[in-house]
Amino acid sequence: MYAGASCTTCATAWGRLPGFGRRQRLRRDRSDPLVRPRGMNRPQSKAARRAARTALFTAAAVAGGYLLTAVPNVEIVSLTVALAGWLLGPWSGVLVGVFSEAIYGALNVWGLPFPPVWITQMGSMAFTGFVFGHLAPLLDSAPPKRRVTLALAGGVGVTVVFDLLTNLAFPLSTAVPLRAWWPYLIAGIPFAVVHITSNAAIFALILPVAHDRLKPRLSPNP
Repeated sequence: MYAGASCTTCATAWGRLPGFGRRQRLRRDRSDPLVRPRGMNRPQSKAARRAARTALFTAAAVAGGYLLTAVPNVEIVSLTVALAGWLLGPWSGVLVGVFSEAIYGALNVWGLPFPPVWITQMGSMAFTGFVFGHLAPLLDSAPPKRRVTLALAGGVGVTVVFDLLTNLAFPLSTAVPLRAWWPYLIAGIPFAVVHITSNAAIFALILPVAHDRLKPRLSPNP
């Protein structure tokens, strides 16, 4: 009895020591996979969610650029940037457009583009994210058929702007006189037609479906 009483007394005394009970609770918490340390259950801040989503869409856009590198003038970077603008808002779309073109241009398998062309690509893709960010309320409220039409029209519009500006930037980067720009623009028409046509189909067929699949998986916009 004496030994048992001593053990009980010692355990009680140890439990009253400063910090001992807390250490015991931490040991139990760490051993239980369902119990997380204090602070880990806190919800992410709005800025953290926005940054994480921007990074994910940027990575997806860059990966999509490399995926279709071997197919001339067919790409899904514009689609990904437009989707980011629609889901995350115009300014997140701008960031995704700038970062994706900056990374893809810097690591392009065909070589680094001329600086004026590279800057124009970043600006044009930022414009894509910005436009679809502002079109989001209209797209969200439109019935399915009208949504497809709006996606197609928006895709054609931003692609025309992209091709026009990048085709103008190329002779600018080579110091060609202004009067000699027309041959460059005319020579780029067949490539622009392929780009615009493919993006029209991609935006019409994929953008609304991708939006509807991704939106429920995202928490409310920050």
